[in-house]
Amino acid sequence: MILYRLLRADEDPAKGLTAKDPNSDVTVDFHVSYGSNGSDSRYISCSKTLEGITEFASHSTTFPRRIVRIELNENDPDINIIDLTNYYERIQHVFTQRGINFARKFDEVLVEGWTSIVAAIPSDTETDSFYERQTT
Repeated sequence: MILYRLLRADEDPAKGLTAKDPNSDVTVDFHVSYGSNGSDSRYISCSKTLEGITEFASHSTTFPRRIVRIELNENDPDINIIDLTNYYERIQHVFTQRGINFARKFDEVLVEGWTSIVAAIPSDTETDSFYERQTT
């Protein structure tokens, strides 16, 4: 599974990505609705599409805006993938209109787990063009 993530200022993709607080009891709904403006979470927010992460990045006030492409093994027993682009999965986890709107608008997928995710700076032409536009 390929996902995209807008990095926080303190994230180094070469060292892998981890949640702010793997022991947090924050719900999926709260995480999606309030993100970093809420409390630290055990979820790593990603987007299933380049369009979704591009839209998300356009609202960010953090610079530089760094996007990485993540390749996940969906069969890894150490992680849980919550694909909020799937209607049936979304209605199990997201109950507020705010959360539903964000999940849909940004094609959100959450990753939960103790394992570090190894991420790579995007290398395909389309992603490179976006990456360069956003960081200059």
